[in-house]
Amino acid sequence: MILIALSWIILFYFFLIYGIVIEKIFRLNFNEITFTILFGMVFQTVLLTICAFFLAIDLTVFIGNLTLVTLLTFKYRKEIVDKIATFLNDFKKLSAYLKIILLLILISTLLKSAQFPFILDNESYYIQTIKWLNEYGFVKGIANLNISFGQTSGWHILQSGFNFNFLTDRINDINGFLFMVCSYYFLAQFDKNWRQNQQFHWIGFVLLFNLLSYQFINSPSPDLPLFLIAQILFYLFLKDTKTIENQKTIIVVLAYLMFLKITIVPLALLLVYQFYQEKKIRIFLVTTLFIFTALWIAKNTILTGYPLFSLTYFQYSCDWIAPEIMVNAFNHAIQNHEFSSVSNLNNLSVLEKFSIWIQLEGINRIFNIGILLLFFVAPFTKNIRTFFEYKVLYVLLLIHFIVVFLSSPQFRFFLLEFIFLTALVFSDILNKLKINYQLVKGIVVIAAVLPVISIYFIDLKTLTKNKYNQEFEKISLSQIFLPEKNSKYSEIKFEKITEDNLDYYSPTENFFFYGTANGKLPCINKVHLDYLKNKYHFVPQLRTSNLGDGFYSKNIPKNEINE
Repeated sequence: MILIALSWIILFYFFLIYGIVIEKIFRLNFNEITFTILFGMVFQTVLLTICAFFLAIDLTVFIGNLTLVTLLTFKYRKEIVDKIATFLNDFKKLSAYLKIILLLILISTLLKSAQFPFILDNESYYIQTIKWLNEYGFVKGIANLNISFGQTSGWHILQSGFNFNFLTDRINDINGFLFMVCSYYFLAQFDKNWRQNQQFHWIGFVLLFNLLSYQFINSPSPDLPLFLIAQILFYLFLKDTKTIENQKTIIVVLAYLMFLKITIVPLALLLVYQFYQEKKIRIFLVTTLFIFTALWIAKNTILTGYPLFSLTYFQYSCDWIAPEIMVNAFNHAIQNHEFSSVSNLNNLSVLEKFSIWIQLEGINRIFNIGILLLFFVAPFTKNIRTFFEYKVLYVLLLIHFIVVFLSSPQFRFFLLEFIFLTALVFSDILNKLKINYQLVKGIVVIAAVLPVISIYFIDLKTLTKNKYNQEFEKISLSQIFLPEKNSKYSEIKFEKITEDNLDYYSPTENFFFYGTANGKLPCINKVHLDYLKNKYHFVPQLRTSNLGDGFYSKNIPKNEINE
């Protein structure tokens, strides 16, 4: 916990300075420090992404980054003092109970971040993706080694710049930091709205989902920034007062979220709405989209050979392009993730898939039925009935949900609308019933502490059949001083295997099909590689004798595979 807290202080320092720089460049004036931090994250992600085309994101880059931020500290020292003073003044205005809640959230978030990562994707490609960035930057054709590496997110790039890999393999906790930043904003705005109009604003009830959010905070999952930062985006869009700062923030934040994970792209319709609403920001909107789109296309092209990965249109003519058949198989697996156990999958209609989807067991059923009920109930809330912007957002979220259902109906992809609509409906009910404020405070406190105590009461076997996600990590005294390693399979042994010109490392224990944990580069599970070889007749190979020059896929005739 202590080590993670120190790393968060460093993150705060970097993001604050760069956020102030962005405010100066674009002539923005934010009162809330949250937006300064978010803009600092955006700037750092762009800067590190550009670096990754040419350099490994290692100690050298960190020292260069630190040198630059130190120089900027001297240049903007007055602005820094003013920003921190404003933040402290705003914090003092919070009621005592909100400060207690924030303290509880801080302690529990540090504790959760100090435990082994919970999300299984961490063991298949988060760790390895970040490791490649740390040691080589962007590697041509890395998707040939593992098609999942083609998904390298801007969030992983940002984490690679602040995981201090040159010192330890125990820091991968940017999600915990973001969670604290967002939690402060949610509570501060909730308190502000109550003091102004004696109404419970939906923004405070995002914290009701802390138990869910906590499963994402001890690994660098890009899902967390999507469904948390999206709530801030919605809050800005629905505000009564439309300032230039708010509109520019909406543009930058939404473009950034699309860069982090393309599944949110249907919400780009919000930018179309912004474009026609305000002429003054059109040049800013186009410029912002151009920057992020150019970086996204360039990144995809280097990693996979497909500028629009995971779409296979406009293929780039290069020797490192991943085989189209493997990309299509990857897309098929994602699109039909929830129907993997269905035998006649290819013959199912949309309605038949819907029938299966709505009957899935465990936590999937809760969210699947829940989102349908929310879309049915939400139009009856006061805000959606009264305000045009709420109607617009409701339609956009419905479009996003439909696209998600048709492309890959996993509940984590529609969490952003699930959380927003639940908070909206819940706040509407409490306001109509005129619930006592003290009772609501108690509800928020319970939401804050529930993630900590739940490990002793919740049986995850009732929520998921995935054996890898059926156990919470246990608390230990050592976690107060030293966090666990970045892989829950840190004790796994690896063996060196040769495949033509490629020497790679594979876990000696096949703990799951895609599992590679924190193996030495290049690392791929032999079981996975053999599957690809036998099914698609391709194996990854080095482009040159230098590992950093990347990979291509070598086609192996079927009759030679078993020879």
